[in-house]
Amino acid sequence: MTLNRKRDYFNELAPRWDQIPSPPDTPERLSRLAARCPAGGKRVLDVGCGTGILLAHFARSGTPPEQIVELDVAEAMLLENR
Repeated sequence: MTLNRKRDYFNELAPRWDQIPSPPDTPERLSRLAARCPAGGKRVLDVGCGTGILLAHFARSGTPPEQIVELDVAEAMLLENR
């Protein structure tokens, strides 16, 4: 699939992305991922951030990063994230 087709696909799904069921262990896996970031880390780069699912997990961690930079190929995902 070309980059443009992927972008179009995810742009189309963006408004309902957060309502699509995810695997039951997703919250636990995301919490473990956020916990593995160095305590007191200054910056996190979230490539393929989508609608920003990691943000809540970083916020709940004991020492969230000072700055999170999010990138996604689908502009609509970033708008939903905002």
